[in-house]
Amino acid sequence: MTSLHNRVIKSTTIIGGSSAVNVLFRILQAKAAALLIGPAGVGLMGIYNSILALASLAAGMGLETSGVRQIAESVGSGDDERVSRSIRAFRRLAFGLGLLGALIFLALAQPISHLTFGDDAHAPAIAFLSLALFCTVLATAQTTLIRGVRRIGDLAKTSIFGIALGTLLGLPLLYFFGLQGVAPYLILSAALILLVSWWYARRIPLAPITLTWRQTWQESKELLSLGFAFMASGLVTLAIAYLVRVMVLRQLGLEAAGFYEAASALSNVYIGFILGAMGADYFPHLSSLSKDDPESNRLMNAQVEVGLLAAAPGILLVLALGPFLIELLYSREFVTAFEILRWQALGTFLRIFSWPLAYLMLARGKKTLYFWNELLTNLLYLGALTGLVNLVGLPGIGLAFFLMYVFYTLAVTLIARKLSGFGWSRQNLAQTALLAPPVLLAFGLTYLLPPLWMAAAGILLALLTGMYALRSLYRLFGPEVFQAYLNRIRARLGWKTS
Repeated sequence: MTSLHNRVIKSTTIIGGSSAVNVLFRILQAKAAALLIGPAGVGLMGIYNSILALASLAAGMGLETSGVRQIAESVGSGDDERVSRSIRAFRRLAFGLGLLGALIFLALAQPISHLTFGDDAHAPAIAFLSLALFCTVLATAQTTLIRGVRRIGDLAKTSIFGIALGTLLGLPLLYFFGLQGVAPYLILSAALILLVSWWYARRIPLAPITLTWRQTWQESKELLSLGFAFMASGLVTLAIAYLVRVMVLRQLGLEAAGFYEAASALSNVYIGFILGAMGADYFPHLSSLSKDDPESNRLMNAQVEVGLLAAAPGILLVLALGPFLIELLYSREFVTAFEILRWQALGTFLRIFSWPLAYLMLARGKKTLYFWNELLTNLLYLGALTGLVNLVGLPGIGLAFFLMYVFYTLAVTLIARKLSGFGWSRQNLAQTALLAPPVLLAFGLTYLLPPLWMAAAGILLALLTGMYALRSLYRLFGPEVFQAYLNRIRARLGWKTS
């Protein structure tokens, strides 16, 4: 059990370190965008991003997931020629799909604009985004290769340098062109991420082989077969995200769409490094244990336990300081977004439980089960969202998000029990009993106390919870692990290590 926890905390630390840098640049992006283009501009950027994400997933045919699984299995076989065949075929397939997707997206620019905004005014900008689509598909393919071979350090560097270049070189477009600069900004960012991901992916050693187009097709068929199911499931989630933005835009206006973007971005900041670690190392590891139920169950429980201890203090701080953080990271105009954020914080707490278990379906190749679970969950989310926005307005967006994760957590727990005989460990049950009450208390206090009093109470809860979490992690991993990480930090700072 300790070795599993050590692996989880190691990958979380590496990805978490890169996420901390990413958060810094995303804060700069968010603040600059809020000041330069306001809530309406942030809302427009979110809608464009939602369209681009949906189109990129469709064009990529689920290769981001099927590629990781196939490449990880090839690496696990120890056959260098098989690894080389898989990677070369994957690259060829990704390039073809990216080009085809960009051309189709270009042709559909006018219908997409009309469907989203109710007119054709945004069609030229959407057509321009076909370039971003092509770059995004290829960049995703490169990072998938890095994930598949478990080069976690390179993955972290790719993430850091990609967003750093996008921030430094892209924001002037918003300064000079305002709303008209949103589409060029997204294109430049995608191109820079592609450049950085290619630089690190090219360092993956490959055995020299000759791969015919017939062999490419043979390798690609399995990728497409598995990837299509994952794509269909992902499309459900992204389509719902797109419809949510369209519904907010149509019912509450472009500024409300900006509030939604601000709340969603902030709710993901404190959880991003944990979920990033799951995607970077946890999924390939779980895939390699697909025939070992007891070990899979121990790994899932270990991931949840580390996630709970790492996330709870951050969730408490977001609840305590939410209005101040929103004003700091965006502007005073965005403070209304806290009506959404407080409910999203509760939903995020449940994501720690549900995400590791949901990955089990992917690791076991249960394509149909995964698809229907995602479809049902998202349809329930959309239905709850529609009713709650009409009933209570803006807070209904966050409440629907929380209710979705209540259902999703219950569903994936039952599915995991069926697939691997999964059961929650006593340690996780005890951690939940200790960590859930402070989160619920902090949530309730956001309605009962003025912001300053809430900040004081929430910070106290976060400090107490953080001390408990650090103590628990220390006991879990032992002094040797902590000393090793301290020595690594000191070495990077040029200090003497003990």
